[in-house]
Amino acid sequence: MEAYFAAKAKLFLDQQCPSALNVDDPWGVRLQNLVQSPVVTYAVETPADFRASNIQLENGGVSYILNTEVGQIPINLQLTGFFNVYNSLGAAALCFSQGVSLEAIKNGLQVVEGVPGRFERVENDRGLHVVVDYAHTPGGLENILRSGRELTPGRLILVFGAGGDRDTSKRPLMGAIAAQLADLVIVTSDNPRSEDPAAICSSIEKGLLTTNHQVKYEIIVDRRAAIERAMELATPNDLVIVAGKGHEAYQESARGRIHFDDKEEVRRAIKELKD
Repeated sequence: MEAYFAAKAKLFLDQQCPSALNVDDPWGVRLQNLVQSPVVTYAVETPADFRASNIQLENGGVSYILNTEVGQIPINLQLTGFFNVYNSLGAAALCFSQGVSLEAIKNGLQVVEGVPGRFERVENDRGLHVVVDYAHTPGGLENILRSGRELTPGRLILVFGAGGDRDTSKRPLMGAIAAQLADLVIVTSDNPRSEDPAAICSSIEKGLLTTNHQVKYEIIVDRRAAIERAMELATPNDLVIVAGKGHEAYQESARGRIHFDDKEEVRRAIKELKD
């Protein structure tokens, strides 16, 4: 994490334009003490220049009151998930520091339909609630699961894996987070690259079982079959999160790269469901 912080800090330390920093995050507070350029802060829990209150999360979007030094304004996003409250606050804070009016900020935020692969809903005629997301780190996975928990009255079903030839230490950590926050976990392949995908799944499984021996989970190495299984098990009260690849339209293994799009696979699996 220290190396990650040092890498991202360069984006803020090597320029003179204002920096918008999340002061609910201790790393944001730490960065605030390092930057030499003007700083505008945003938060939900902490006093800040831009702060969200009265937050309402729904499957179709999120609304809140944006509180600023010059007044309040209601925001109704088409995006959902608690993390998008922070994302929109950061955008609002930075735009305001550049002279953009609150009304223009509101209008701009409310027309955003989302970023491909970032908590992206997969519409379907079965009434199933399914999202795909790029989360492929412990922190990212925790964020989307906590957001998902707030959006579903039923079960939270998670399909995910971990990339090969990358940081191996995160695999059991992600398994532990899944065991804590999901009701049903389907561990599968991500981009295994040169590694054995079954071995990667086994590493994730260790984290699952270390955290929660009672966790309900399945290991289905084939990602297509794993998505099919999730669709078979899901009901309209549940939320299915397919994590790890998001916008990526490929899967990379020792045999090379093939076309694979989680959204396409979800739609195909739902279409093939038996009545």
